[in-house]
Amino acid sequence: DENLPIVQSLHNFRAVCANALLLRDGQPCENCLTSRVPLAGVRHRCYRNSYKASSVMATLIATQRHRRATADPVTQYIALSEFSKHKHIASGFPADRVSVKPNFVDPDLGPGSGSGGYAMFVGRLSEEKGIKVLLDAWSQLKAPIPLKIAGDGPLSGLVAKAERQDARIEWLGHRPVEEVCSLVGDAVCLVMPSIWYEICPKTMLEAFSRGTPVIASRLGAMEEFIDHGTTGWHFTAGDAAELTQRVLKVFTDPEIPGSLRAAVRTEFETKYTADINFQRLMEIYSRALGSTPDALLPLDALTL
Repeated sequence: DENLPIVQSLHNFRAVCANALLLRDGQPCENCLTSRVPLAGVRHRCYRNSYKASSVMATLIATQRHRRATADPVTQYIALSEFSKHKHIASGFPADRVSVKPNFVDPDLGPGSGSGGYAMFVGRLSEEKGIKVLLDAWSQLKAPIPLKIAGDGPLSGLVAKAERQDARIEWLGHRPVEEVCSLVGDAVCLVMPSIWYEICPKTMLEAFSRGTPVIASRLGAMEEFIDHGTTGWHFTAGDAAELTQRVLKVFTDPEIPGSLRAAVRTEFETKYTADINFQRLMEIYSRALGSTPDALLPLDALTL
């Protein structure tokens, strides 16, 4: 009403998918990505497994899509990765109004030691995070490689069962952020076996901040953010056997993860600090205001 510029962040795929994940039946799904009305989401009850709730969500998505095509009030959209940007543009978002600004980590605790001798998983214990793939990989893994799992969620029962059956697995449950960051810093690697299109997983960036390399699915922004062999390693999403081989290779040659830690930390320092993120945000606000970054207050003049 006041004719002010609007900047909207796209933290998930809610604007194009009823369940916000572009995931169905354990596989990436783009059936509704370009549909004027996302009827597939209704047919498959993608929102809360309900026809009625999915119909409401589909109507909302269709209404917003029509608005963007006719009189979009949003001046700038912020996507958290190039992958997310391209998916939203493919669904009809205006390409000239979508900017990329990933998440960041603050405070920066500095690099960790990586001397803990274990692999680490951090996140919600749910299907889309690939927890079943992770547990399956460890069931196939014959080497005595410890795995620490931090998090809670609907599949916690599976994790508890795996812990009882496998002495190498330790389920930590929900822990304070500071403790988790310390554990990630001491880990040989972080494992991210997600089966959905992660947009910008902060857990990965926290690992980068500690200098800890990441083994992640070759999917979504995880493929974009990790330079294979330099800041971590990829494996085929959902392939527990390939994940097993990747973990085994990392742990059987102790020089491999150690040689990557400096590069991982450099990746963080050049891309994901609070100061760098602030400057990106100011550039986006400047575009929304129709001005240049020079017209803005310097970083030390503002309270973050």
